[in-house]
Amino acid sequence: MSDSALPEAICRFGLSLFERGLTPGASGNITVRLEEGLVHGALSG
Repeated sequence: MSDSALPEAICRFGLSLFERGLTPGASGNITVRLEEGLVHGALSG
């Protein structure tokens, strides 16, 4: 996955969690570990 597509994928994943009732609103962070060992985080709040 390209770096430019990653933020959109994180948002879709967060929305999916919310729609299924698995998280209340903006209550946490989503972090992705990339193959190169880099980490991309999407902060809440």
